[in-house]
Amino acid sequence: MKIKRENIIAMINKQTTLGGRSEFEYAIQNGKLLLRFGKMINFLEVKEDWIINVKDRIEELKDKNPKFKTQTSLYNKKIWHDCPNNRTCPYVACLIINQKI
Repeated sequence: MKIKRENIIAMINKQTTLGGRSEFEYAIQNGKLLLRFGKMINFLEVKEDWIINVKDRIEELKDKNPKFKTQTSLYNKKIWHDCPNNRTCPYVACLIINQKI
C-alpha cells in the first residue's frame, strides 16, 4: 500500500543504506513499517511477513563474517532465491542490522 507523506503522523527518520552511499526514509506508524527510497514520492507499507523473512535471512548469515551480511546483494533474488521483494528487502535488512526495528 502506498501512503502519501502528508498522511504520515509518525516521525520520519533517515537511514544510510547498507552500502553507505545513499539514504532512505522510514517511519513506523501504527506498528507498520513505511519506506521511501530512490525517487519514490510516496511511502510503501512493508508486509510483516517480509520483515520476518529478512530477519530469518540475517539469522541464516550470522555465522559468517559480520561484514558479509551487510552486502545488499544478499537480500535480493539473484542470491537469495526466496526473497519476497527485491526492492524493499535490502532496506528492511539495513534497519534490522542497525537495530532500528
